[in-house]
Amino acid sequence: MDMMENWCHFRSLLSRLNKQSVVPFINTAITHNIEPQYIAAAFEKQFYYQWIDYIISKTPVLSTFNRISQDKAIHTFVEKDTEQFEINKAKIRAELSSMRPSIDMIAPGSALATLLREGEKKRKQKSIRSLLSETGELVQRIKPCFLMSPLSVSTFLAAGAVHFDVVVFDEASQIFPQDAIGAIYRANQLIVVGDSKQMPPSNFFNATIEAEDNDEETGDVTDFESILDWCSTSMQQLRLRWHYRSRYEQLITFSNKNFYDNDLITFPSSKADKPGVGVDYFHVDGVFDRKSHTNRKEAEYVVDLIYQNIEKYPNRSLGVVAFSVAQQDLIDKLLSKRRQSTPEKEFFFKSSEKEPFFIKNLETVQGDERDTIIFSVAYGIDAQGRLLHNFGPLNRAGGERRLNVAVTRAKCNVQLVSSMHYTDIDLKRTSAEGAKLLREYLDFAENGNIALERAIQVSAFEQFDSDFELEVCEFLRANGFSVDTQVGCSGFRIDLGLKIPDSSDYVLAIECDGATYHSSKNARDRDRLRQEILERMGWKFYRIWSTDWFRNQAVEKQCLLEAANNALQFSSSVVTPQQEPKDEVESFEEVAATQHFEFPPYKAADINKLSRQFLPRDFKGFVKAILEVEAPLSEELLLKRIVGLFGREKVTSVVQRSFEQQMYGYQRYDIVRRNGFLYLANAEQPSFRGVGDIARDIKQIAPEELAAGMLEILKQNMTADKNGLYRTLAQQCGINRVGKAINEQFDSVLRLLSDDVYIDGEQVMLK
Repeated sequence: MDMMENWCHFRSLLSRLNKQSVVPFINTAITHNIEPQYIAAAFEKQFYYQWIDYIISKTPVLSTFNRISQDKAIHTFVEKDTEQFEINKAKIRAELSSMRPSIDMIAPGSALATLLREGEKKRKQKSIRSLLSETGELVQRIKPCFLMSPLSVSTFLAAGAVHFDVVVFDEASQIFPQDAIGAIYRANQLIVVGDSKQMPPSNFFNATIEAEDNDEETGDVTDFESILDWCSTSMQQLRLRWHYRSRYEQLITFSNKNFYDNDLITFPSSKADKPGVGVDYFHVDGVFDRKSHTNRKEAEYVVDLIYQNIEKYPNRSLGVVAFSVAQQDLIDKLLSKRRQSTPEKEFFFKSSEKEPFFIKNLETVQGDERDTIIFSVAYGIDAQGRLLHNFGPLNRAGGERRLNVAVTRAKCNVQLVSSMHYTDIDLKRTSAEGAKLLREYLDFAENGNIALERAIQVSAFEQFDSDFELEVCEFLRANGFSVDTQVGCSGFRIDLGLKIPDSSDYVLAIECDGATYHSSKNARDRDRLRQEILERMGWKFYRIWSTDWFRNQAVEKQCLLEAANNALQFSSSVVTPQQEPKDEVESFEEVAATQHFEFPPYKAADINKLSRQFLPRDFKGFVKAILEVEAPLSEELLLKRIVGLFGREKVTSVVQRSFEQQMYGYQRYDIVRRNGFLYLANAEQPSFRGVGDIARDIKQIAPEELAAGMLEILKQNMTADKNGLYRTLAQQCGINRVGKAINEQFDSVLRLLSDDVYIDGEQVMLK
């Protein structure tokens, strides 16, 4: 009887299972001695398997899926997609080539004539700046893409001479804002590409004295380290996350953790870590000479290592990176001596190779990459047995970026040569971020991924209500702002507090609609009173809605940066450029040789055939048929050709009156009569026609047709001297001499092009 209650409960439970058709499963589980703790999980697994089977059977796309056909479809797609790239290249080349002007129609005094003349000169050639000022648009037509340094833009391109659709800055972290302005204002669109975790402009370490300026409204571009930093405060950003330089993940793991928040997408290698792959560590019992700032024993080891790499990996490219210029020079000097005694290895040092051997220092290596990089630290214990923890540029603010650049240059292997172990660096004796990361990298090179795991620390003071709040905080810090979380000591906390630089004071309360926001008792507290009180207490207030942040993050980030900058009263500023032109305009004759242009000849209608078809019944239909071939057409020229239809040999007043009578009601035939010319209504803009079936006097060519010819000549020459333009157009009309009457007529034609050209003195240019 004491089991009765349990029995009743069991029967009730069994009844419920039976209603769900689960009893057969229970019986099977008991028969197979399934342990009780696994019964529910086993049922759930079988249930989902059956559910998946059901979905597949009811979904034609899934039920008819076939691996062979899918593989074939993928293979076809890969082929066609690759082919499409080549097709697009050909289309782009063809389109750009079609836009290049022809040398068949050179107007004297034009940009085309100037460029050809300068190309033929042997001496006294115009400067590049002067030549581009005169022929800039033409040169862009020939070469639409310019590859220039910021300095060469200002040097070779006069203001207003050349304008671009897009300007792209690469390695933007190394370009001063003031150096970029010269290129920026010459373009409609700006694209800035760079890595804020890599080296700033080259005089980053120069000592500067900042003049005191109490005017808070005044700003300077020098407030920003580079054009990349400047643009990151106002432009939407896109992180390029795929990393494919490093063929072994170990080469990028350290930087991914310490500089890129483990956000880079890397690709594992099929080969395991071994010598010659990833990061290798070589310890040398060297001594650092503080007078010369060199480590001779380490330099000698590096030279030995260079020749070991030539023996083991003759097909790999190789570069050497030294911490200092002095160590670079010493390695270079020792290598030069070794090369004199080993001429059989000289093939490796050819400068003509695609990736030639180099020896550089931290300041000059950005942008380079090689299969193997030998990295010489040089710093270490001195002759007195002391390590002074002075690691050159790494000890200064931002110096850690030099380290990031150096350790990410290799595609296959970094060979770190050092006279120190990581334990030699005492972080209690230096607060420099660069020194701290050097210690971590030495540890990583010597001990592998275990070192990275050992370096991971989480601040006990960082508190976040949500991942959303954490993301906002990290975004602000990545943009150089000082931010504290959960500001306050009571139950009410500000989610994020933006600090004034170099101060303990806050200036902006940033509220994310997380737990703090939702914990408010009512809307008044939540949406009004809290903000009013904070503003009364001296805060500025900014709220971020999670929905907008996740749905429209780029815009929200930009608004947040604006609010932060306004709160700190930052001022905006400007910029200019620095290097040499890397591209030359190829011979224009070579480019234009493939281009040929000529105006189509004038084609006359077959008047005899048309007269038999339309006359005498339909004179206006006869005229329209002629116009469909020849419009716009001079009435004077038409009458001269059809005067025989009126029984005369010359055009007399009688012929003209008869013509007027016959043309009565011409509008119904979509014929337009204007200023002595006949047109067809709704016809396309007329094109110019050169000498053809019949000779036309200048007065017998419609002004619109002459204007079209003049505009085309300008397009071929880009700019032209007015007299040269007129002579060229007259030649196309079959006239060799240009007199006063023709000049006056061409002046009136030129006025028709006021929307397309502008005139500067005697020069005519396209708008």
